[in-house]
Amino acid sequence: MRSSPCVCDFGHQRATFISPLSGSAAGVACRCRLEYNRAAVEGSRLDPARQQQAKGLARAGYLIALVQLLLSVAFWTVFLFTDLSSDVRDFCGGGGLQAAALYIFVVLVWFGALVAPLAFYRGFVLSRRYGLSHQTLGSWLADFAKSGALGLVLVVGLMVVIYWLLEAYPSTWWVIASALAVSVMMLLTTLVPVIIIPLFFKLTPLDDEAIQQRLAALAGKAGVKVRGVYVMGLSAKTSAGNAMLAGLGRTRRVVLGDTVLDRYSVEEVEAAVAHELGHHVHRDIPRMFVLQALFLVVGFYFVNLALGRVGSWPDFNGVADVAALPVFALVLEGLSLVLSPALNAYSRHLEAAADRYALSLTGDRKAFTGLMTKLTDQNLSDARPSRWAEVLFYDHPPYWKRVRVE
Repeated sequence: MRSSPCVCDFGHQRATFISPLSGSAAGVACRCRLEYNRAAVEGSRLDPARQQQAKGLARAGYLIALVQLLLSVAFWTVFLFTDLSSDVRDFCGGGGLQAAALYIFVVLVWFGALVAPLAFYRGFVLSRRYGLSHQTLGSWLADFAKSGALGLVLVVGLMVVIYWLLEAYPSTWWVIASALAVSVMMLLTTLVPVIIIPLFFKLTPLDDEAIQQRLAALAGKAGVKVRGVYVMGLSAKTSAGNAMLAGLGRTRRVVLGDTVLDRYSVEEVEAAVAHELGHHVHRDIPRMFVLQALFLVVGFYFVNLALGRVGSWPDFNGVADVAALPVFALVLEGLSLVLSPALNAYSRHLEAAADRYALSLTGDRKAFTGLMTKLTDQNLSDARPSRWAEVLFYDHPPYWKRVRVE
């Protein structure tokens, strides 16, 4: 699930309710009125050639998502219904938390190796083919290794604690584990602008005092305290644009991609920041944490029920047997898939509300429409996806709805 709704991902559709074991996801949603200001919309037109490319890129993305889902289900199903899982458990030492940590590490590395070609094709081959990336292979592999190592450490650590909870609190582990997982997500959200982003992009204070003052005044008008405005060096790796209000509490700050600052008017930058301020004014981050907590409570509860059945199978030694790890992946992935349309719909709802707030705060529809048009073309986003694609894949409203929001 989206750990922070503050990220202003205007461009691509995303899947955001991510199982830490499966890599599958489902986003979160919106209803917006279809009246619109024709003069503002017609003043900023999309590039037909870019939109043709965007549709091709979107189709490839849908296919990759489907293949990854099928690979994930097949991988965890084979592990669960054959002797493979119990054999790996025995190889890693049988019982105990140390053996559990080794088992989880080994299995996740295998799973990562299985889906790595898809990540390479999507993140490197397609991005370069469509001109969204000019990153070298070495740079891309370094980023892939860093993100993989970070995810591996977090998931192995979290799952080892969960297996300890299974042993110590067999009847209530799923409640405690849900609270723990949400706490980890809150910590990661806090660390995004100070640790996580700098792992991948150079982050420096904005040196344009005039823009700083205008954005500070905008935040003050919204009643949101931010600790500075920073520039993220996206251009070193990508031509895509992005902006965000990242972090929580003392780490909250405005982050603007240099690919936005270099191509957009000050008014358009203000519209992007106003959208992000809307998320904070509407308290969307706490809402998403509550939603994530509910998902995890329900998900871990169903995992608990499934473990009660699987734990009695001949190859497993009770509910706390790490060999039953595939149960976590399959249950959470299945629940995520079922809830995906509703979660996407709720996310689009939050994004549309933030768009309306941006229009209210700035009073500049022309700048807002210009922002959306430029970002849609720059990031090769499909301006008008099919309804099924929107329902299944989009956690932001598509372009044609965003420029018509009132």
